[in-house]
Amino acid sequence: MKTLTSFWQSWEKFWFGPQDLVLMSVFRLLVGVTLLAMYSVRILEIELFFFEQGLMSLAEARDFYPAFYEPLIWLQPPSDTAVVLVYSALLVALLALAIGFGGRVTAMIVLLLHLSLFQRNSSITYGADTYACFWLLFLAMAKNNAHLNLVNWLRRGRPRWSTEVEKVADPFSSMALRFVQIQLCVSYAYTGMEKLRGPMWWDGSAIWGVLGNAQISQYDLSFMYHFPLLVAFLTFATLIFEIYFPIAVWVRSLRVPWLLMGVVLHLGIALVMGLHFFAFLMLAAYVTFLEPATVRRTAAASIRAASPGEWSPLGWPSDRRH
Repeated sequence: MKTLTSFWQSWEKFWFGPQDLVLMSVFRLLVGVTLLAMYSVRILEIELFFFEQGLMSLAEARDFYPAFYEPLIWLQPPSDTAVVLVYSALLVALLALAIGFGGRVTAMIVLLLHLSLFQRNSSITYGADTYACFWLLFLAMAKNNAHLNLVNWLRRGRPRWSTEVEKVADPFSSMALRFVQIQLCVSYAYTGMEKLRGPMWWDGSAIWGVLGNAQISQYDLSFMYHFPLLVAFLTFATLIFEIYFPIAVWVRSLRVPWLLMGVVLHLGIALVMGLHFFAFLMLAAYVTFLEPATVRRTAAASIRAASPGEWSPLGWPSDRRH
């Protein structure tokens, strides 16, 4: 009974225990900025992607969904004018999310607007759009604007940043943090196990299928053909990283090396395949595995470096003597 009680207490602490909200605040900032950049680029092709005379009409967009994946509620903008209004509202909402305005409500609004365009033409969506749905849902659960909130900074007239860890008892925020972590672990494990179904991942040549494919690679990397051992190393390293991520990231001594491997992997994906926004959205979730004290010290140092004047240890600018 004592063991069962101890397990239950640990379980409750894991899911609902107090957390430093700085992690979700940094996560919100990174997700907001990345999605704002992504949709700012996509607006250049708004007619092609989302208008009635573009790649897919409204009726075709609905038929594109298999019956099993058909949404329970359709959020598609019904006309080209509605598309423009939804897109404009999304850009404004993403800016608000990035600066910390509105918190949970803003994250939910962004999620609904993102889903509206997602449904309007799902043929152009890819991993970045899918993970945006996950991350926005979890941000809508959390108090995501407790820190790095430009609105609060403007109200105070000067930014304040404490380097001390501040744990807050907010069960929904704690759950949201864990959901981000679990989602990342499940994604890597599933992707890695799926790769094992392909023979190229067993013989060590799978990475060459990307590097040597001119339709996928952004650069001419054909010279890698002469380095089969390196290709095999990259192939098996990718498998090991993904399959064992759900275990290694929870082991304190392995966490930082595994996260660094992930940074290298996703930066490589961004450079070689051009999937920049997908890479940045995945890396944004890594923040949730970092130590709050480390994040606070890094943020405080960045703010001090970017702001004029001298700063006190708690982040308040000290008075200048003239």
